[in-house]
Amino acid sequence: MANDETVSKLAMPPAEFYEKLLHWFPVPAFAVDLHQAGHNCRARWLSSPTEISLPLGPASPRDVAKEGALRVLVSAVPPHPKLVDLFASAPVVRDGFKKGRELKQSTHPAFKSVTRRHGQTLIWRTSGVWAAGYGRFLEQMLNIMNSGQARIEGLAEGTKLNLNETGFSGENVDLADQFSRVMPTLHHYAASSLGAWIGGAINMQYLSHWATNPQIRRPDDNLQYAASMGYTKKEAEALTSGGLIAVPEQVTLNMAMAQQSIQVVGGISVDEFNIANEPSAGILEEARGERDLQGLLIDRQYRAAFWRRPLAGQALYGAQTVARDHYAEFYAARSSVGMLRCKHYSAPIYEVRSVEELRALAAAIPKRSNEGVVFRGQTKLYLLNRPQPIKRMLFGTSCADEPSFPSSAARQGFDYDSLHYQLLYYLENFGLDFPRIPGSLGSDIYEQWRSARVSPSCEVDYAVMALAQHYGLPSHGLDVTEDLEVAVWFATNAYRTESDGLADYTALSPKDWPSDPKDWPVVAMLQPATQSLTGSLQNCHELDAFGMSALRPQRQKARFFLGGHADHQNRLAEAVVCIARLAPSDYCSPLSFEHLFPSPDEDPAYRTMLDFAKYQPFWPQGSRGVAKFRRWISEEKQ
Repeated sequence: MANDETVSKLAMPPAEFYEKLLHWFPVPAFAVDLHQAGHNCRARWLSSPTEISLPLGPASPRDVAKEGALRVLVSAVPPHPKLVDLFASAPVVRDGFKKGRELKQSTHPAFKSVTRRHGQTLIWRTSGVWAAGYGRFLEQMLNIMNSGQARIEGLAEGTKLNLNETGFSGENVDLADQFSRVMPTLHHYAASSLGAWIGGAINMQYLSHWATNPQIRRPDDNLQYAASMGYTKKEAEALTSGGLIAVPEQVTLNMAMAQQSIQVVGGISVDEFNIANEPSAGILEEARGERDLQGLLIDRQYRAAFWRRPLAGQALYGAQTVARDHYAEFYAARSSVGMLRCKHYSAPIYEVRSVEELRALAAAIPKRSNEGVVFRGQTKLYLLNRPQPIKRMLFGTSCADEPSFPSSAARQGFDYDSLHYQLLYYLENFGLDFPRIPGSLGSDIYEQWRSARVSPSCEVDYAVMALAQHYGLPSHGLDVTEDLEVAVWFATNAYRTESDGLADYTALSPKDWPSDPKDWPVVAMLQPATQSLTGSLQNCHELDAFGMSALRPQRQKARFFLGGHADHQNRLAEAVVCIARLAPSDYCSPLSFEHLFPSPDEDPAYRTMLDFAKYQPFWPQGSRGVAKFRRWISEEKQ
């Protein structure tokens, strides 16, 4: 990425630049619709082309970027012949067309792909079945773009603003996209960001990911970028280990050219500060004169962007230890045993000794969100590990102990985006009870599925990601619960995996508590009270309508917190109301492992996920996380 031609072209037109961005994320091979591809195999000769029409929606001065993005997305079709062989073995193909011969022949070397515009419609035509096979994926991407565009245009409605190529005309106009962050995968994220920009937003959220992800994945790149911005080796190492991503001049200018503004990076204003907790005096003014030449520093934990500056005690997140005023009376009524820093604000740690005390604490939290309070139980509170120079830079001498709540995919460096479409493919072709004869596209349940799969609201995608997360596969989401008893159970039962790969939970007795209170189990009490966190909590039961009941998230009263990945890994920390630290005691629970983790014989979703893990043709990482519990060893026939 650091040497890509995109980085070196400083004056690239925005539409062309965004096409370059999406070139790294072409149509995922496993997004294929084998039912529709197979239907077309039966309906025409092998040599006959297929085509789909993609309506581009309302005209916009920026909609050339939408057309360009769609053209780039189809650039990697058809998939590799080995994958086509795998697709041909799926029941919907194998049982309907000459053992998949037609599908295999559609990867002939003479394959052609053509896109052309006709009015407000883009026509994609391919030899063979692939236009039909990937039409549904492209339809969803286009629906997401149009939805993002409409969302921003709706914000401007009634303000008599006129959109031109550089945004809405008028002074002091600041229409920023705050929504795209919570989209389920990078494809959805990029499409939503582009649609919002086409609609007139001054930012493209996805650009922040593009500018930081290479350095996050390859720390040596961040060291080199930091050195190019004038930092010493020691300073570059502190920045890298402290989670600050160096975005040098060329990349910064490319972002500015692409979105034609650099006021906002991701969804946050550059050099943002909170009036309730300001930085050290004069800090922001000192950077004004050199900001256009020095590049940016972006905090991978909270996505905040700052103009390049020296490593000093500047307290960029605020020089004081300040609690949220949402809960002023709640905080004033009780004494804490410590404080944690969650970006600009701090949250207290309360020590409790019984479930009754926990219930009283949770009941006293005022409702500041329609979502209400949710909980997360952990056997230990983990903190971010930032070096002292970075702590001083961000917090000065104020509270700097930050709770760490990364998603499992971010924590493990796991490529969930590839896995997502593999799991969707498996569910559609093997896991769910859909028609296996290619001409049978009319069944009610399958037509509901097809409709949901192209929805810009991404209900199915969210449900699939929650399914992956709750059955052990790392994802971009974090599991929380509406039930305090469930959170207490997870705080007081330790998860362990043995050398044979089998896992189990072991209940903690009071003698198991560590001697240091900082290592005691905790229950985080969370509420998405701020506008920036709106829409972050999702339900986990959307697959029920398609015949798959997932008992585990139902019994765990699970919710799913979104958006905590890549350049915003500690997003959940911004929802912390308080942390309850559990002192040594007997936290009796009416819940049991057998109730919270029903066996694969009882839970059809668990059985499906175990079968998915065994499906060897898939990418190897697809099978490493589905938990196999020792108590169900007989059912699994290990």
